[in-house]
Amino acid sequence: MVLISNVLFSEALKKYPESWGLDSNYINWQKCGKELADELTDKTDTTVIVGDVCSKWQTRRRRSLNRLNKNRKGTRCTRLGAYFWYAIKLGLQHAANRISNDILAYGESRVEIEDSIID
Repeated sequence: MVLISNVLFSEALKKYPESWGLDSNYINWQKCGKELADELTDKTDTTVIVGDVCSKWQTRRRRSLNRLNKNRKGTRCTRLGAYFWYAIKLGLQHAANRISNDILAYGESRVEIEDSIID
């Protein structure tokens, strides 16, 4: 498996809303995953395959955000600052709050939020 930066993956994921999995919609990984993998391959100059994209999305981001949303007492730094926008899109308010608190507390770089994401 190829190591994919959270920031690069998050930025690429923003461009493909059909791969966000909102409202439990089916995600066509053959199409969306291929497009994401191609973009990440271009940005990283490393071959990224559909399996790498699926693994990153499923096991890391989606599960991590859901776990963060359910764990109300956690105090660890989340390292999920790049996915703040995605937590909002998924309706994971507690996860979004934890991520924003981490960004403020640890002085991470700014995260720009589009008005359309907050709607």
